[in-house]
Parts: sequence; C-alpha cells; structure tokens
Amino acid sequence: MHHYNSCPEPLVLNIEEATLENKTFRTMIWTGHYLQLTVMSIPVCETTPGVIS
Repeated sequence: MHHYNSCPEPLVLNIEEATLENKTFRTMIWTGHYLQLTVMSIPVCETTPGVIS
C-alpha cells in the first residue's frame, strides 16, 4: 500500500480500505501543515508500544 502524499492538497481515499490493507504497525498516509493521517494495524488483545493503558 502506498498512499503517502505530502502535497498541500488533501489526499482523497477510502480510509477504511486503506486501514484494512495496512500490514504494518503504523503507516503515515498524509502530512499537512497541522495534521498527519496515519493508519495502524494492531492485532486484537495486543498493546501498543509506548502506550500506557
């Protein structure tokens, strides 16, 4: 999956489809001036590194 776009214009995509296709822990999809969109793949019942629950 390759959706990375750092252009000033927003990227239009199906976020559910991009999330389901994501096979890595965290994938950055789009970066704007004040916003970054990432999708994550966290297996059920697993914790995220560096996150205290």
